[in-house]
This record gives sequence, structure tokens and C-alpha cells, in this order.
Amino acid sequence: MAGRWLKRKGAKNPFRYRADGAVEIKLTRGKVAIVDAGDLETMGCQRWYVVAPFSPRSYARTRIASSGKTRQKVISLAHFLLKAPKGLIVIYMNSQGLDCRRCNLRLGNRTNACQKARKRPKTSSRFKGVSWRQHQGKWVSYITADGRRKHLGCFAGERDAGAAYDEAALKHFGPFARLNFPQEAV
Repeated sequence: MAGRWLKRKGAKNPFRYRADGAVEIKLTRGKVAIVDAGDLETMGCQRWYVVAPFSPRSYARTRIASSGKTRQKVISLAHFLLKAPKGLIVIYMNSQGLDCRRCNLRLGNRTNACQKARKRPKTSSRFKGVSWRQHQGKWVSYITADGRRKHLGCFAGERDAGAAYDEAALKHFGPFARLNFPQEAV
């Protein structure tokens, strides 16, 4: 159980330490962002707030005065911590936008982000990269890699087709792969 909320001199958001060594930062609308304890100082005296609080894709951001400009720059907590260069985006490995621990953040491009995308809703299968081929009465597995859709095979079982997708996703996407069976990955 986390302790009481603390306030550091100059900091705008209260924080508290977690049992695992990470720090929770109190945001608006009752939400909290999680950061590594070493990043607490880096965050400076910015006021962090939540964006899209009722969505599973909520994240923390702040406004920073741009050098020599009158307008402020809006930046997400993850981009702020990783100092993401232009053209790269931050990918949340566990898909939790408020989990900004460095073990959860990776820099990548749009292709990497698509590889980490969730299964599309309202499809014939429970698994990503799998669909039912009615005229054959089998499950077909496929993956899109290097801009091309690759057929992985037809399977009698939906789970077998999902496992074939996982094998190909690990081969093509490495740590950016979203797997159907992450607990079975070696």
C-alpha cells in the first residue's frame, strides 16, 4: 500500500513512493502517473495534468515555455522524460499511458507503434492476426511486416493460428510485438 502524499519544494504535484521503488505523481481528476524515483528531480516544477481521464489511453502532460516564443509548448510526460527527438514517438510497452517508468517506455516510429497495436474489435477471432476462412472451415493466420501481408498458414484450431502469429511477430517485431499469449513467450 502506498504511503501518504508528499510535496517537494517547488513541485506542483504531490507524490508518494511505492513499495516497488517507483513514484506516483498525483494528477488532475484523481489519476496518478507512475515514474522512476530517479526521474522525480527531472520533472522539475511543472504542473502535470491528465488528458482523456475516462479513456484507457489517458496520459500525463504539461505546458512548457518555449525559448523566445510567447506560446507555450505542450509535451507529454513520456516525451519529456525521454527527450524524444522530432520524428520519433514514445511507445508504452504495456499500453498504459500513465505508466512512465523507463522500463515501460521505448522510442520508435509509427511502424513500431502499429506493431504494438491491439487486436481490432469485431473480428471473427479472439486473437490478433487470425481470422476464420469460412469456405475452408479453418482458421488462417497472417502478419503484416515490411509493408506486406504474409500468410502464415491455415489451422484447425484458433489457438494454434494465434500461436503462429506470435512466433512470426517475435521474429519480425522483437520487443515491439503485441502477442496473443505473452505469458508463453520465451
